[in-house]
Amino acid sequence: MPTLGSIFLELDRYGKFARASALADYLEILAIRNGSALVVDLEVSLNRAGWYKARRGMFTIDPDIEPDDVETLEGADGTESPDDPDWPEWATAVLLQRKAILGDRYPFQIERGSVTALSDWCGSDYVRLLALTAAHAYKADLTSDPRELFELLIVGSLRALGFVATGMGTATTHGRSFPEQLQISSSAVGLGSMATPYPAKTHAKDGGVDALGALNWGDRRPGQVSIIVQATLGESGTWERKIAEPKPHHWVNYLLEKLQPIVILAVPHHIENEQFNHLLEPHRTIVDRLRLVGKLDPPLTGEDEVLNWMLSCTIQ
Repeated sequence: MPTLGSIFLELDRYGKFARASALADYLEILAIRNGSALVVDLEVSLNRAGWYKARRGMFTIDPDIEPDDVETLEGADGTESPDDPDWPEWATAVLLQRKAILGDRYPFQIERGSVTALSDWCGSDYVRLLALTAAHAYKADLTSDPRELFELLIVGSLRALGFVATGMGTATTHGRSFPEQLQISSSAVGLGSMATPYPAKTHAKDGGVDALGALNWGDRRPGQVSIIVQATLGESGTWERKIAEPKPHHWVNYLLEKLQPIVILAVPHHIENEQFNHLLEPHRTIVDRLRLVGKLDPPLTGEDEVLNWMLSCTIQ
């Protein structure tokens, strides 16, 4: 029976849109704990648990992909369907994408059906985000809240990119009302704000925004470039709702601006290609684990507890 101190193989632990990513994370955690992990063991475990035939086809397949290039499984009726995946191959494809994008910043080696943790994995940005993802998904019993840690890391990453940035979420507000926090945060990034944000919910806490950033010309005139960030550790089924929570047509007025802010959904997960492309739209974009690696501040107080949890809990 899984406990609050265990990491266990479960296909939908990150939600149905991040199944391959969850399996890839599981293999990486095993590799950290044991030095290496074999993809074939994942296949055996999936078969034993009865998850091997779970469907992956949550989104339409890119029409530019040749049907012959889509890996399939043979169904009970003898036909093949692109909705029935070979999960170990999909998980391996996710691992290989991580390596291809991150290069030397990826702390694992992927070859011949195995995942091996490199000697310098400890302290890497990648493992910090992996630990936060796992701690929240597996409901780790911690004194530090992974959600608040992630909010603070997002603010630091925006600054690393050259934005003037500040927090707007729970980790920053400390019980302040939305109008009060709006004035504090907008002033911190060099923007104006409405004294009474309108329209807004009466008991709004943050207006759907956990971080506020600006590329500010410093002249206080309208037309500044601003961004509003929704940061979440929630499972993949919530991301479409979360990216829609910040309302740029409201925030353009809150900030006394003419130019609508860009909305960012930030997650510590690796968002798989199909959902990544589904979530993108004009004025809304995504920052996931692969975009955050190399852009984090030094470890925050509390991150060591998260990492120690991942290193000490039971693997099932």
